Amino acid sequence: LAIKGIEVSFESLEDNLKAIKNKENPVIVRIDKKVQYERVVKVLDLLQKYNLTNLALVTNEDKKN
Repeated sequence: LAIKGIEVSFESLEDNLKAIKNKENPVIVRIDKKVQYERVVKVLDLLQKYNLTNLALVTNEDKKN
């Protein structure tokens, strides 16, 4: 897990999400196919818990040669 490129624990992520004042700010969640689905669900649950609904899921496209 990372916030703005800085690795954080799950607990720290929750603290950061809780501290967001403007719930309308967009939240961009970047994931790749290596991320376990369970971890994605945990993050989405936290976003919902703190009413952060302006959400974009971004994935990396596989580059094929």
